[in-house]
Amino acid sequence: MRLKVAFYPAEGRPVRPNKHAVQGFIYNMLKGTGYGDIHEGAKFKFFTFSDFFTDRRGNPTFIVSSPNRGFIDALHSSLKDRVRVYIGTEELTIAEVRKFRLPLTRRFQTGSPVVIHRDSRRNEYFKLYVHRDLNFFLDRLRENAEKKYNAFYGEDFHLDDPIFDRMVPKVRRNGKIDVYVRIIKGGGRLQL
Repeated sequence: MRLKVAFYPAEGRPVRPNKHAVQGFIYNMLKGTGYGDIHEGAKFKFFTFSDFFTDRRGNPTFIVSSPNRGFIDALHSSLKDRVRVYIGTEELTIAEVRKFRLPLTRRFQTGSPVVIHRDSRRNEYFKLYVHRDLNFFLDRLRENAEKKYNAFYGEDFHLDDPIFDRMVPKVRRNGKIDVYVRIIKGGGRLQL
């Protein structure tokens, strides 16, 4: 489930709050709901949010995503009747708050990088261009997916095979590489 939050453009300045301000805003909007203590403790939060981007109407926008419909409903209820909010020190006027689902398609795409710890005790992140171990990245991605899936659903599920069955790199004009992967789900092939 997803929630789009769009704002009217601020006059003469870009709207680009940092990630900590956006995260704090989300936690603040959840106060007084059944999710008001979600930031407490060392546990999975089961939500993520995008960077700010400009939507089709030219409005600064971000999207919150969660497998927990109740979380999205609570956030939506907290925001739907508000006119103005603060994200960090910026006062913003809400243009749109809308819940939506994305249909399962043959492709999945992220506008933000996938971040994996190489060594969480040393707060060291994996960087493909430095560490050059794609198998480590894929193994850690699978392990993280299993942990979060099992925590959310209360199961003990483990993948016996790699998370992806094929990867297709794409070199951009600037020399950076995008990696697309193909997986088999429900007997059909998906390109990610």
